[in-house]
Amino acid sequence: MSFEVVSHDFGEFVKGGKSKTFAFEFTNTGDAPLVLVRAKSSCRCIEVELPKRPIATGGKGQVVVRYVPKDAGVFNKGVEIFANIPGGSLTLFVKGNVQ
Repeated sequence: MSFEVVSHDFGEFVKGGKSKTFAFEFTNTGDAPLVLVRAKSSCRCIEVELPKRPIATGGKGQVVVRYVPKDAGVFNKGVEIFANIPGGSLTLFVKGNVQ
């Protein structure tokens, strides 16, 4: 599994304002269908959408991460993605600043 980027800067938010979304694009570089099982984030302010179906070898997919600005301050959060890959998981990162 190979991601085009593994981190994203959302920039500025207004506390209690609209959420922002980013799609992390990836390619299944393995030799079997890729199954993304679950995601675990380091805070409740992050929502994650995973592909519902296996991704064929050479196929593309995306992990959609939405940040909901609940608390003020600078953030740098990890989102661990669990899949049938060597090591079992990998981490994506999002950062920004809530005013």
